[in-house]
Amino acid sequence: MKNADAILQFVLRRIADVYELVAEILERRQDLEDVRQRHREELRSNGMDFAALYRSRQADAPDQEVARFVVENWREIDSRLGVQLPSVKTG
Repeated sequence: MKNADAILQFVLRRIADVYELVAEILERRQDLEDVRQRHREELRSNGMDFAALYRSRQADAPDQEVARFVVENWREIDSRLGVQLPSVKTG
């Protein structure tokens, strides 16, 4: 059985997959890539995904905190794209 961190990593990767699917459906794939790249540059992520970036800076952070960081960053991307997705409580 996978540990909690492995499960969290799987779920967080799926979030990015869903965004890519929605962008493809809306014919905004390039917009998503451009906004995501600019955001990553601002965060100085060196190509890391949001979860890996947070863990690199806060190695002992609990999973809930990492997930919150990921969701907050995807919400920022939503905002920059002008996409309004339903709000979900993140803890």
